Amino acid sequence: SDRAAASMSRMISVAHVKKALLFYAPQMKGLAQRIAAEAEAVQLCTISWSRQSDDGFAAITIEEPWKIRGSVVFFLASFDDPECIYEQFAVMSKIPRLGPSVFKIFLPCFPSLTLANEGGERGRGLPGEV
Repeated sequence: SDRAAASMSRMISVAHVKKALLFYAPQMKGLAQRIAAEAEAVQLCTISWSRQSDDGFAAITIEEPWKIRGSVVFFLASFDDPECIYEQFAVMSKIPRLGPSVFKIFLPCFPSLTLANEGGERGRGLPGEV
């Protein structure tokens, strides 16, 4: 949403950075573009995501990885689809090894529980049940 983009761009600009690199999960492309439009310090960076057919694991390529060294880097994640979580964790673990001066992960709020899981409005679910 536009409010989320404005909020995230304010968080980036509050950090008083001259330039920040923003990587994003494929399903967050629209939000990433709105953040970049709101914050002039943000440079969108791309990651190629594809499934390899032989072993089923993703082939992930961070485009222009040399830009990361010494930079302020943000990753806009999305855990809405369980199919993509592994790939995102792979990216989130690779970026710090490329030497950014600062690395932060934005994970917009997503529903993890419903009233049905919690046992209705009064919370009659079993303790620890998710």
